[in-house]
Amino acid sequence: MRETMRLQVVENRRSVEAILARREREAARRRMVLAPDFLHGSAQLAECYEVFGRAWAERVLFVVDAEDSLTLAYFDDYFLVVEQWCEGDAEDRRSWLQRRRSRRDRVVRLCRGGRRREDRGEIALNVTEEDLSFWEQGVLGLFREGMEVDASGGDLQRRRVDVLSLVTLTARLCVV
Repeated sequence: MRETMRLQVVENRRSVEAILARREREAARRRMVLAPDFLHGSAQLAECYEVFGRAWAERVLFVVDAEDSLTLAYFDDYFLVVEQWCEGDAEDRRSWLQRRRSRRDRVVRLCRGGRRREDRGEIALNVTEEDLSFWEQGVLGLFREGMEVDASGGDLQRRRVDVLSLVTLTARLCVV
């Protein structure tokens, strides 16, 4: 009986090739899914659940808006989904955002350097690059070594780090 059960477990495992292929497809779509215990600096993503509760965490959309890209993060059953839209994508920016926002009635937006967006129902974290760096280092213990500031806003990797900082700082600073 034990051997039969052991065989079933082995049969249900995915191959390394299948896992890598899935990750490659997600990277091509500019989408990643992070586990609740993922650390960004010294903060775990699940801290949002601990601080605000499940109902709030799963209804919020985190947004980092740049001129040529849009980076979003949202929780789905404790996992953080990060997605990015870039200028030139087949779907236009507004409809892409609207589809992702349809089930989320709360928005926390990172605004840079005084560029302020006053959308109704949104919470805006207005910061300069220096402020964000100060909070990342002091609150999260995060240092962006080797990441130069990209004034054009086109660096997708930097925007991923920005949205992770927005999520974890929201929990650590109890921004909302």
